[in-house]
Amino acid sequence: MDQSRWQKIELILDEALTFEDQQQQEEFVEKACKPDHKLYKQVRSLLNAIREANTANFLEDR
Repeated sequence: MDQSRWQKIELILDEALTFEDQQQQEEFVEKACKPDHKLYKQVRSLLNAIREANTANFLEDR
């Protein structure tokens, strides 16, 4: 993956994480990634991983 792709993912991810409401977050990600479905899947995957880590207190257990 090239640097510009990572930068785009990072910008969308950073903005998406500002939403506390999951529905608003999802709407933002959908809009920000249109029409690039692969980008959408990559961002959603990262958001899901972050959510799972937070739910499992991953960092607090270390």
